[in-house]
Amino acid sequence: MLEPRFRVASFISVIILLIGSSQKAKSAIGVNWGTLSFHKLKPSIVVDLLKENKVQKVKLFDADLDSLKALMGSGIQVMVGISNDMLATLSSSTLASDLWVRQNVSRYMVKGGVDIRFVLQISYLSS
Repeated sequence: MLEPRFRVASFISVIILLIGSSQKAKSAIGVNWGTLSFHKLKPSIVVDLLKENKVQKVKLFDADLDSLKALMGSGIQVMVGISNDMLATLSSSTLASDLWVRQNVSRYMVKGGVDIRFVLQISYLSS
């Protein structure tokens, strides 16, 4: 038989597990959207398809102007990628990185604009 203090600790652990497992997990469908393709769709069509399929999040592999314009007002959360070849320039110059953010992030983050949540570094596999 367990000592009273171990029984209390065990009981509290079980309660914590039950409470934790009863919480609903929040989930969303996300899509990776690359713009290198032989059969490229118009970005407005892609956004329509994303919305029709209730996609709530998208990761852009680059800050494509047409894709970002099409995402304006869509309500889709966006992650914008920075490719490896741009990292050296952006990390070595605050002017270059400030300009990149103004051109590729800030200009779209207006009322009714693009819901940009993250900017991240994207690694491409070389062939």
